[in-house]
Amino acid sequence: MGKLLWDISENHQIRFGYTNNQSDNILYPNTPMDAIYDDSEIITLGYKIKNLGAFSKILDLEFYTSSVEHPMSNVYRRSAMMSEMTHYLETKTSGIKLKNSFELANHMITAGVDWSNRNWDGGYYKDGSPLPEAMFHSIYDVDTENRALFLKDDIKISEQLSLEVGARYDDTVITTPRAASNDRDFSDLSGYLYASYKMDETMRFFGGFGKSVRVPDPKELYFYDKAGASIGNDTLKSVKNYEVDMGAEKHFGDFSIKGKLFYSMLDDFIAYNASKSTNNYENVDAKIYGIDISGNYITTETLAFNYSFAYQKGTKDTPLDGETSKNLAEIPPMKVILGLTYMPIESLSLQADFIAVAAWDNVDSENGEQNIGSYNVVNLKATKTFAGESIEWTVGVDNLFDEVYQTSNTYKDLTLLTGSADSMLINEPGRYIYTQLKYKF
Repeated sequence: MGKLLWDISENHQIRFGYTNNQSDNILYPNTPMDAIYDDSEIITLGYKIKNLGAFSKILDLEFYTSSVEHPMSNVYRRSAMMSEMTHYLETKTSGIKLKNSFELANHMITAGVDWSNRNWDGGYYKDGSPLPEAMFHSIYDVDTENRALFLKDDIKISEQLSLEVGARYDDTVITTPRAASNDRDFSDLSGYLYASYKMDETMRFFGGFGKSVRVPDPKELYFYDKAGASIGNDTLKSVKNYEVDMGAEKHFGDFSIKGKLFYSMLDDFIAYNASKSTNNYENVDAKIYGIDISGNYITTETLAFNYSFAYQKGTKDTPLDGETSKNLAEIPPMKVILGLTYMPIESLSLQADFIAVAAWDNVDSENGEQNIGSYNVVNLKATKTFAGESIEWTVGVDNLFDEVYQTSNTYKDLTLLTGSADSMLINEPGRYIYTQLKYKF
């Protein structure tokens, strides 16, 4: 990977980035297949012009393209003795965005256009030959084309009060050549209003509300398994998220605390229904709400503490068809992080983090999630700089006490191995010792 930043002149800048990854024989312990290879490429190109005129403080053009090839196979499994199955997937994405920012009185206005297209294609092979046409395509040459207009206005009302308002209009067309599937067209308007009020030098209040939209992806709409059964549902609606956030930040000398509450109403949330034999994805209204608190305490010039706390809960308004639970899947449990940083000298930093996570027992068991126990982890890290900060050396230990724990659940939206009635849970790494050397010039 590499990045190039070229200031052609005071007001003109070119950005270029390139990433290429070629990985072979990647083993997945909790799935029935492994990746024969996983090749990807990302190219980004940007051009920025400053102070073009009274109505163009910054004009920015961005272009990107990416591609991924990812064949999954059972060639390294005992099941390949019966037949070798391969699921070949590839995706290509391109996009371009043009945005212009300018000042008008106490407003900083940004407006622009956005376009992208993603093609997703996949098929099944048995012993090197494609399955019959009716069962071959998992995702059949799906194009997702998005065209959007957006506008944002940062308004400074006074030294204490600032507002931010934004709007975006999206038109998304999703097409596939599969005769049995419906093409889809989504048109949605999103927007938000955010306010920040600084009462004094030590106290700030903030809050906002808004609407965002997500269209269903090709897997949710059109995915077929190797038996030819339709897992996707091409009648899905787009997900609308109506959210309210509010919070406050307070400084008490060397101690600070920041807290935020949020409440999210999800219309037509897309969930996986394992009780159905086909068309497993369906829309359901849901809610997610939670709180997070963070801050720090600077005791001396060399010693500081930081902390964070996060909790959220998600529920469906009604159970999915054929089910009884209202628990929403993939809602992580309560988490607390306590950190300590000690700098005995300017060039040396010692850091310790204690991470505590509650039991994951508010699960969507009807769709494959399992109860997971609580855990505590301690991580240590030391960083030393040399030669005027040109050289940075880091040594660290993650999971110091070699705790056995899991952070990922077994939602049936994923294809996972089952050892008994439940899918296989995968442990996180045990005690992990690492070192890193950086040189900056």
